[in-house]
Amino acid sequence: MAEVIFIIGPGGAGKSTTGVILSQLIGYKLLDLDTEFCDHIQNIRDYIRIYGYEAYLQKNSDLLELLLKKNADVNLLVILSSGFLSTDICENIVIKNRRIVEQRGMSILLLPSQNDIESLECIVKRQLQRGFSLTKEKEEKKFSQRFYEYIKLGDIKIFSMDTPEKIAHLVFDEIKNHRK
Repeated sequence: MAEVIFIIGPGGAGKSTTGVILSQLIGYKLLDLDTEFCDHIQNIRDYIRIYGYEAYLQKNSDLLELLLKKNADVNLLVILSSGFLSTDICENIVIKNRRIVEQRGMSILLLPSQNDIESLECIVKRQLQRGFSLTKEKEEKKFSQRFYEYIKLGDIKIFSMDTPEKIAHLVFDEIKNHRK
């Protein structure tokens, strides 16, 4: 079976940008779960508006399982959705998702800092700059809830506010060290 590396963390942690660079460094096929959802199912915001967040969580989990099966013979770098491993609803789906990640590969946690306040300020600022009509209060609440769950996750933990290029190289080095 091929190797799977999962990039995990909250929205705004730099998963997608860093993941593109890292996939080129390690030569793995890149799968961004959010992009895959939008390409094969529906725009995420529209899907949630129509079917609800719980239905989205289940559909997203099912999509990952399908993608892993379809690409079983390919080394993959999978960028997971921000709420894939941490959300305040559907605990059964989150537990299942965590099990998939633990059993199928190595996980890399990206966060700006180990300090919750520093991370919160950085993440919320990034999220508000994305132009998705997000509100500061909602993003602060969501991040505060997810930070303490995410900080416990990850076979490799990267805490950095550096450029995506530097973070990708740092992750690359950590992967090599982790394999020794």
